[in-house]
Amino acid sequence: MPELPDVENFKKYFKRTSLNKKIAEVECSAKELIKNIGFGEFRKKLLGRKFKEAWRRGKFLIVEIAGIPEKLIIHFGMTGDLHYVKQGAEKTGEDRFTRLAIKFSNGYELRWLNQRKLGKIYLVKEPSEVELLREMGPEPLPMKQKEFLGLLEKYQDKNIKAFFLDQTIIAGIGNIYSDEMLFQSGISPLLRIQNINSK
Repeated sequence: MPELPDVENFKKYFKRTSLNKKIAEVECSAKELIKNIGFGEFRKKLLGRKFKEAWRRGKFLIVEIAGIPEKLIIHFGMTGDLHYVKQGAEKTGEDRFTRLAIKFSNGYELRWLNQRKLGKIYLVKEPSEVELLREMGPEPLPMKQKEFLGLLEKYQDKNIKAFFLDQTIIAGIGNIYSDEMLFQSGISPLLRIQNINSK
C-alpha cells in the first residue's frame, strides 16, 4: 500500500507533470470510487480548469484547483499509482487498471491507476470533510523528539506496531514502513510500548 514516502513521490510527480495545464476532458471507468459527488458534477467542475498546487497529508494527495474552492483529494488504496502519458497511449501493463483519466489540452493525460479498486477520489471544499483526514494525527517528518516521546508516553499500553499504524496518532505510516523502522531499531513489533526501554 502506498504510504507517506510513496505519496510524497506521487505529489512530486503530479506537480512535475500536471500543474497549470488546462483540463480538456475527464473519463472514469469506476465511478463508484468518486465518493462525495456524482461523476457528472465532478467532470463539470474540472473541465476547463487547471491544477495550481498539490501537497500531501498522511497517505492522501490534496490538489488545489484554479477558480473553484473545491480540492481534489486522492487516496491510493493498496495498488494506486499515477501515470502521465500521451493521450491514446495503449493501456497495457498497470495502465489496464486506469480508473480515472484527466486529459489535458496539450495532448497528454494523467491516469489514476487502482487495480483492486480500494482507492478513493473526493472533491471537497475543505480536506476536513473527509473523515480520515479530519481525524488524522500529526505528520511524522517535522515531529520533534519531545513530541514523539510524549505520544509514546500517552499510548504506553498500546502495542508498538499498532501505535505506528494508527493514523489518528501519527499520519502516513503503514505496514511496510512500520516493519522497517522496528527492524532497523531492533524492536519487536509484538512489544507493548511500556515494555520498551527508554534507550
